[in-house]
Amino acid sequence: MAHTVGQLEAAGLITRRADPNDGRKVLLDLTPQGRATLGELRAQGESWVADALTEFTANERAELSRGITLLGRLASK
Repeated sequence: MAHTVGQLEAAGLITRRADPNDGRKVLLDLTPQGRATLGELRAQGESWVADALTEFTANERAELSRGITLLGRLASK
């Protein structure tokens, strides 16, 4: 994890700061560049999913919707 965080920091995507409540911890914040990059990646992911869903039938999309609802319930446990 330290290596990954170091790479993100070196790329200017995050900054580190000491936790004011616990000196052993480090808090990570997105930089403006990090926020922009995250937004771009999310948009790309959403676009890919939207494109892929066009290949499914209406019944298959309904099944996916029910599955997502069930996974949401499972994740909230």
